[in-house]
Amino acid sequence: MGPYTYLSDFQGIGQDDVNANVAHELGHVWGLGHEHQNPNWWKISSQDLMSGWSIFSSGNSEEHFQTSGFNCHNLKDYNNAHAKLQAKIDAETDTKKKADLQLEFDRLCISPVVAGKYGFSASEWLPLANTMNMVLDSNFDTDSLMMYPSGAGGTGLSNARATVMTFADGSAIPNRLAPSGQDVDRLISLYGTPASSQTGEPYGSKSSKWRNQLKKIRSMNFRAGDTRAGLC
Repeated sequence: MGPYTYLSDFQGIGQDDVNANVAHELGHVWGLGHEHQNPNWWKISSQDLMSGWSIFSSGNSEEHFQTSGFNCHNLKDYNNAHAKLQAKIDAETDTKKKADLQLEFDRLCISPVVAGKYGFSASEWLPLANTMNMVLDSNFDTDSLMMYPSGAGGTGLSNARATVMTFADGSAIPNRLAPSGQDVDRLISLYGTPASSQTGEPYGSKSSKWRNQLKKIRSMNFRAGDTRAGLC
């Protein structure tokens, strides 16, 4: 089906600005990944060297984020994710399966794969081994709209949200309200300079080759986000 996103028009989430959140999600649709999930910008802190962290960088890492700066316990769904997995461990009677579940429990805050498996939002923060065709290049963009601010997903509301992650020097990652110049340059690199305006055929027109596929998707009653009207 191609790229997909989760979009909400609630205030107090993401960049704490609905318009900026829409622009962020459009960035994903057009192929841009999270700047903070590029493994080349992460370093394993000395106190975490023996804790199971594994970061698949190119070997030319720049230190913009430290593992010690990721406060997983401040995520809103931290307690719920751990409680659900603990319940599975407690209910499992097979010794090997129980051990496997315990390993996953121990890796919920350090593995994007494990976090994603259990629908835990840490998967949206942790450095990726597989970019899933999203664009992560070799130039760090400190102003990218594709980078979460420190409070994204944290407990609390709006500016009072708990800090989920900071830069390596301990400074907060601020909210962004618009794409950076580098965000725009990445899109130009992907798609080239704008073409001349040309009226296209609507997908819903009877002569469109996409009409049946559009009708099929609509019939599946897909919706995205938690909008005020219940639709998106």
